[in-house]
Parts: sequence; structure tokens; C-alpha cells
Amino acid sequence: MNSKLKVLTRNLTYSVNAKVLSTLISIFLILIVPKVLGVTEYSYWQLYVFYLNYIGILGFGWSDGIYLKIGGAKYIELDRAVLISQFWLMAITETILSLAFLGIIFSFIADPDKRYILIITAISGFFLIMRSLFFYILEATNRIKEFALFNIIDRVLYLLLTVVALVLHVVSYKPLIIIDMVSKIVSFLMLAYLCKDIVIGKAISCSQGIREAWDNISIGIKLMIANIASTLIIGVVRWGIERQWDIATFGKVSLTLSISNLLLLLVNSVGVVMFPLLRQAKQEKLPRLYLHLRNGMMFPLFGLLVLYYPGVLLLSQWLPKYSESLKYMAIILPICIYESKISMLINTYLKNYRKEKTILFVNGITLGLSVLTTYVSIFVVSNLLLAVLSIFILLAFRCILAEIILAKFIKIQVFKDTVYELVVSICFILFNWYFAGYVGFILYLGIYFVYLLIKRKELSNLLILINTRLRSSNTE
Repeated sequence: MNSKLKVLTRNLTYSVNAKVLSTLISIFLILIVPKVLGVTEYSYWQLYVFYLNYIGILGFGWSDGIYLKIGGAKYIELDRAVLISQFWLMAITETILSLAFLGIIFSFIADPDKRYILIITAISGFFLIMRSLFFYILEATNRIKEFALFNIIDRVLYLLLTVVALVLHVVSYKPLIIIDMVSKIVSFLMLAYLCKDIVIGKAISCSQGIREAWDNISIGIKLMIANIASTLIIGVVRWGIERQWDIATFGKVSLTLSISNLLLLLVNSVGVVMFPLLRQAKQEKLPRLYLHLRNGMMFPLFGLLVLYYPGVLLLSQWLPKYSESLKYMAIILPICIYESKISMLINTYLKNYRKEKTILFVNGITLGLSVLTTYVSIFVVSNLLLAVLSIFILLAFRCILAEIILAKFIKIQVFKDTVYELVVSICFILFNWYFAGYVGFILYLGIYFVYLLIKRKELSNLLILINTRLRSSNTE
């Protein structure tokens, strides 16, 4: 087998196995935690997760810049002295910022639950940001085995401690977010030990380190802002729901988003190995490779939407208190199509071509639209259905806009495919919102087969390509 193909296969195996395990853990938490805690306590737990999504802004894109600079390099080739200086400068900076954040919380947040959640967020956020440095370095240098292993250690530890808490009949969100904080601290310490050669040792001078830090931040902040803007697209809508309705409604909508994220977790495991692979590939082959990868994603992704039907039936019986909100899964689940494509494929290509400004531009435009649609759907007409529908519209718009820009840059045609995918997604939403049950299932299955029929040539070519690669690999 070709050495590059061996590496790719091995890395994909590590990454996918880790994500499968992580997905199983997430399924357990989604099924058990809301049932045990009750709606209000579970909603506060979701509020903590919501806040933690945005604490990364205090990292200023520092780790992102290092990731972009060293992407595709070998770990052994890294300049240890430079990375040691970056670790300690980052640790000092984040300590100061965390203390300042805690001061603001104690001074201005009166609500006891929100204050408690924000305090734990500040502490967890410090270790989350510091841990990201190690994760980015492992991913950029293709040490996917260690990347996958330590990603899963955090979740396994969290699962074990959560099970202990639930066995002891804990019915409050507070111990659960403490457990999450502890798991992040432990995984950070383990990563620091694994990468001790970039933690302990001789560093470059302070002045050189500061200049290097400024350079990393200058490079990475665009990607960081783009990533924050990306999460804010949904975050603004969720914030509006929490403000306009109540914490229980926020928690119920968050549950449906968490369920859709399970599919994203699994699909995006492939994206972990994509960036270093593309950095090492011949640039002239990337446009054609994009079309193969695109088809290889879209056929199974639309097929996976079939899982909606048994899923929503089982969840409605298991979590009857959330059955009313689970109907929104018909709208939210198709966002997996667009989120998977943009995170695993489009953004990976844009980062490979160092088009961070394009990512920032697309996310910025979409975030602006998110603010506008949130204001109208939530604060003007106060319509929860419209607010949830806006999530799908915004994320589909972002993906389509980003792909149009990328396609123009690498000179490929994707217009017809974009239209087909939009039609299938809209049909899925309409069929399951207005018909649901077996009727919705049969109608969607019909439109999916029509899609495969239209794309039969590309599907046939893809299967031939996969078969050829497998045969050549076995021969070698």
C-alpha cells in the first residue's frame, strides 16, 4: 500500500474511532442527563455549554496562528524554543484575563445561577484555551493518534464521573459542570506531560517570544474571529430565545441542536486529517480532488437523514417532557448537511489556500444576517418556529456563499449540485413538518432516490474510483 495512503487510512481510523466513541458518550449524556435533571436544571447545564463555546475568544487566535504556520510539518522538526516561549506567554496572558473576567462576574452578575455558571466557565475556559495549543500542534503535525486519544480521554472521564454523580442521585446541574471542569483540567495536564518538550526547556528571549506571539495572533485572529462568528450565527438566535422566552424553552431548543451535533461529531472526524493532507498534496490536483470528496460526502449525508424517523419516535417516548420541542428536529437536522460540508471540506480548502479573510468575510456577513433575523423573528414577531427556521436558512446561506467563492477560486462548477442539495433539504423539512411519520419517511425516501438518479453518473464514477483505489492498495 502507498505510504501516504497508509498514513491517511491509519489516521482516519484513529479519528473516526475516537469520534464514534465520543458520539456514543454524547448519545448517553443526551438521553440520560435531561431525563434525570429535569427541564430547568438541564437548561442551566446547557447554558454553561453555551457560554463555554465563546470563552475561546480570549485566546485571540494565538493557537490558530501556530496551527496555520506549522500545518503539514513533522513534530520532530518543530522549533521547541519558540513553542516553549509561546506556551508560557499564553499561560501568563490567560491567567490575567481569567482573573479579570472573574472580577467582572463578581461585580456585575447578580443572578446566583448565572454567576455560578460564569465562574466555572472562566476556570474551565482557561484550561480549554491552554489545551487547544497542544491539540492544534498535534493535529497540524499529523499526530492524529495522540490527538484522537486525548480528545476522547476528556469525554470518557466526564462520562465516568457523571455516571457516578447520577448513581448518587445528583439532580442539580452544579456538580455536572464541576465534573466537566475537572475533566478539562486532567486532560490538559496529561497533554502537557505528553508535549513536555514544548513546555519545559530553554525558550527564546522574551522580546523574541512577544514578537512571535504577535505574529501568531496576527495570523490566527482572523481565523479565530471567523470561528467565533460561526458559532455566534446560531448563538445569537439561542441568546434571543433565552431572553424572549425562558430558560426551559432555551434548554428544549438546545437539546434538538445537541442531537443534530451528534451527526456532525462523527462526520467531522474525517476533517481532522484533511488539513495536513491537503498541505502535503500537489496543488494542481486539489480542484479535482474537491469534487470527488464533495460527492463522497453528500451521497451518504442525505442518506443519514433517514435516521430522523426512528430517532424522533424513540426520543419522544424516552423524553416526553421534550416531545413538543423534538418536532423542530425536522428543521434543524438538515443543517448537518451544510455544517459538515463547510467545516470538513470548504473551510479546510480555504485554510489550505490561506484564505482566512474569506472565511471571516462569509461568517461576518452571515452573522450580520443572524442579528437581523433574530431581531425580527424573536423580538418583533415573537415566533419560535421562525427563529428555529432561521438557523437552517443562515447556515445554508453561509455554506453556499463560501462554496461559490471557493469554486470561483479553484475554477470548478458546483451550481447544479447546490440547487439539487437545497431542494432535497427543503423537501425533507416540508415533508416532516407537514406530514411526519411514515408519510414523511416515504416522501423523503422518494426524493432521495430521485437525487441519486440525477447524480447516477457521479455516483458510479465515485464507486469505480473507490474500488480502483482499494484494489491498487491490496496489490501493493
